[in-house]
Amino acid sequence: MRNSFDPSALIRLRKAAKLTQAQLAERVSVATWTVGSWELGRQTPEARRLPGLAAALDVEVDELLGTAPPTPRVFRHRLGLTQVELAELMGIASGVVAEVELGLYVPSASDQWADALGVEPAVFVAACHEQQRLNDERGK
Repeated sequence: MRNSFDPSALIRLRKAAKLTQAQLAERVSVATWTVGSWELGRQTPEARRLPGLAAALDVEVDELLGTAPPTPRVFRHRLGLTQVELAELMGIASGVVAEVELGLYVPSASDQWADALGVEPAVFVAACHEQQRLNDERGK
């Protein structure tokens, strides 16, 4: 696990979740200094902690490992935005952001989404299709 955990991903995801190190530590039942150590790369979370850590951040374990395929949610997290903030930025309802991130559909205004997320339109559309693929694999 040591070589695959991405400390910078943890920092980015924690900030995107609007959590302090202390708040995250409380959610995963570790000391605050432990979260700080993870973020500095001095320690690596034990494999058994990764699912709880991911759940506390509302992400997939792959995102903590830096191996997640790009999905619309990954792009939003990279910017440190909440769903509500992205919706406000785009002038749309936050429920629309949630639906796109759930892979319910690929928005017709993919150029606008791509611009807001700082990616190419084709990359954004591919990310939407990746989320749909993941849903199909999970049987959703």
